[in-house]
Amino acid sequence: ACSSDMADPHSVSSSSDVRMAHLLAGLATGQGFSASRLPGVKFMRSTAYVPPTPITYEPSIVVIAQGRKAGRLGERTFHYDANHYLVLAAPLPFECETFGTPDDPMLGLSVAVNPTLVGELLEQMRSSPADDGSDPQAIESAPLDDVLRSVAVRLLECLRSPDDARILGAQIVRELVYR
Repeated sequence: ACSSDMADPHSVSSSSDVRMAHLLAGLATGQGFSASRLPGVKFMRSTAYVPPTPITYEPSIVVIAQGRKAGRLGERTFHYDANHYLVLAAPLPFECETFGTPDDPMLGLSVAVNPTLVGELLEQMRSSPADDGSDPQAIESAPLDDVLRSVAVRLLECLRSPDDARILGAQIVRELVYR
């Protein structure tokens, strides 16, 4: 078995990237955020560059399939794109810049993080977050690995069908938060 630590972070499964962008192109309507069939799950689309603008995101996981965004909080900048996702642990006002064009729109998925669900997952894991000596961060971007990308694609596929969304959606969201 191959270790994900050994994988080249830039050798992303292009078929998953293309599939995620294709699914979002069909699901994300209008500009900005649009609702999905599941509460707490939103689609994102921007066909234009949006200069740095104050915004507040609720606790969420944001996965970008195409285009990119940059968030700024004080001196820190968080890039999220097809290779990096954003995690917000608490409601947080920050400045956000969006990079999209009509030919290459920014397409993304935002999944609300429910503190109760996080607590349930931690209880089932019978552990608490590792204390690595650093202070917990309310916002962070992290590399998007193939496992999380695959879960995001499955969630998007499920959201195309009312029955699939109703029957499978919450479990796939749970898996995405777990991952």
